[in-house]
Amino acid sequence: KQWYQRRVRDNGLSALPISIFELKKLAWLDLKENPELQFPPPDVVGLCRNDTECKNCATSVKEYLRKVNSEQESKKQKELEAKRAKKEALKRELRRLEELENMERRKIKQEEKAAEKARRRAEYEAANSDVKKSKEDKGHKTGSNNSKIMTSQKDSLTS
Repeated sequence: KQWYQRRVRDNGLSALPISIFELKKLAWLDLKENPELQFPPPDVVGLCRNDTECKNCATSVKEYLRKVNSEQESKKQKELEAKRAKKEALKRELRRLEELENMERRKIKQEEKAAEKARRRAEYEAANSDVKKSKEDKGHKTGSNNSKIMTSQKDSLTS
């Protein structure tokens, strides 16, 4: 027992691992010979001058570390939830931007179709007007020929 006490004393501990709270059978803890111990704080550790204080130290240290672990876990949960929310917001924004881009593409496509339709209509109308002009020209030529014939027939009748 003396060898164990000498070995544990002044072992230069500055902090205890949080996982100590999981030790179910930890009933006694002597940390009095560790002046550099910062975590858990000295008011939680106590003085450990006798067996009762060492048992209280074990209980209070386990309870304190359980509380610290719980706080850390809830902090991690909040951080994860914040990351998830941020990721979801980014996804929604990406979907919104993609939808805007798709709408813009559809608008451009509709404008292109309308321009193509107007171009085809103009070509069609130009072709039809050429046909009408040529028919009118043929009609005028035929009409002037008819009028010349009629004029010459009138002249021959009057003479």
